[in-house]
Amino acid sequence: MFPYFFLLSASFLFCFIGKQRKNNVFGAGINSFTAENNLGVAAFFLLLFLMLALRSVTVGRDIIKYKRFFTRSVYEPFSQVVSGTSEVLYWLLMWVFGKISKEFHVFLAFLALISTYPIYRLYNQDRRHSFLKILLFLNSSLFVMLFSGLRQSVAIAVGAIAFHFVKKKRPILFIVSVLVAMGFHSSAFILFPMYPLFYFRLKRKHLYIIVPLVVVCFIFNGSIFQLLLGFLSSLGSRFELLSYSSSGAYTSLILYVLFALFSYIVPDEEKTGNEFIGLRNFLLLAVLLQCFTPIHGLAMRMNYYYILFIPVAVPMAFNHPLEKWKNVAQWANVIMCVFFTVYFIYTFVSTAPTGGALDTIPYIPFWQGA
Repeated sequence: MFPYFFLLSASFLFCFIGKQRKNNVFGAGINSFTAENNLGVAAFFLLLFLMLALRSVTVGRDIIKYKRFFTRSVYEPFSQVVSGTSEVLYWLLMWVFGKISKEFHVFLAFLALISTYPIYRLYNQDRRHSFLKILLFLNSSLFVMLFSGLRQSVAIAVGAIAFHFVKKKRPILFIVSVLVAMGFHSSAFILFPMYPLFYFRLKRKHLYIIVPLVVVCFIFNGSIFQLLLGFLSSLGSRFELLSYSSSGAYTSLILYVLFALFSYIVPDEEKTGNEFIGLRNFLLLAVLLQCFTPIHGLAMRMNYYYILFIPVAVPMAFNHPLEKWKNVAQWANVIMCVFFTVYFIYTFVSTAPTGGALDTIPYIPFWQGA
């Protein structure tokens, strides 16, 4: 467990180390620290990349299976490798990489790079509340998924690139990026609503519509999702059924609802800007999708793409609180950092005897394992 705790503690320390530019010379140190220039996110994703790149195939439930696919593809023709799959880009990448290097660990390192760098760029755009952002990511299901789901990890990273095109109002490039993401994992079709959703102006005054909508989705989640599966039958059969106990769906739903309420009630919407409102819409969609995760694994698969934006959206809610909520926002920031630090440690310690989520414990580097 030590590497995971080192990841947490080192990232925390770098949240108090900044980078300044003076006379075209870069320098870093504690004296140069401000909330806007700290290196916490950069340190976190560098360490996360190293952990993903250097792990044994026993770290992550599906990695041994991916290694088997990679080893087999080296000796098979391309037509046989991609036969019967709609996620052709992953298998194409694997097949081409296998012609360059037959070492699976090299391929694993490459996937770690392209899976983490776009997310790093997304999270590092605003360095305020960096430690809270890191903690929200660490405690999300997305963090452990990166250690196991190679194809979807790349698809989620491409989703971060798609968001860049959304902000730049480049619809053609956005569509291309979503299609690329679907070439790695078919669940990425859920990214298509991202573009209109980002520019939809849902504000505090619309809570009287939003709250009943969430309640209805939760109470009638089974019936609603069965109806949706009628349109997604080709995808739905590919994913296993999940339960509350196995997926942690109920706990996550409560957290996401609290995050959403906080983001609607506390910020001054006249000062937060349109980007925050768009990201808050992503958070709301994550709440709605989370209502269905106890019913079917596909809902969890789809929600990963929007869970990605929760660590960006929630800290932005602290930047411009209403005057009457300023003290609440300050204390909430501290309380959330303490709570999620303790929760992360508790989760890893309590699940260690059973191998942790998705077999991520113990962490074994490749030179000590298979």
